[in-house]
Amino acid sequence: MNPFVLLGVSVVFQVLGDTCMKLSNGFQKKIPIIGLVLGYVVSFYALSACLYAIPLGVAYAIWSSAAVVLTAIVGRIVWGELFNVKKSIGIVLIVLGVVALRLGVA
Repeated sequence: MNPFVLLGVSVVFQVLGDTCMKLSNGFQKKIPIIGLVLGYVVSFYALSACLYAIPLGVAYAIWSSAAVVLTAIVGRIVWGELFNVKKSIGIVLIVLGVVALRLGVA
């Protein structure tokens, strides 16, 4: 399987785990914990599986930054968390930093 597809799968399951963590309400609600564990297990497995072809620093940068951006978007859509100018600039800087890392490897 394409290592970047595995990395994308890893990001999606990371966001699932993060979302279920919020839904668990500090581990008060037990059902979302299943999604949290499943999300993190699949995420870390897929991340480790893509490392045969993607350098660790680049893979981790893409994985963490894409998860941050996607989690912020989910927070906005699902919980109505606000995006202000500072938050938007921060997200753009994260993406630009990952692009710079990726270009440095190519």
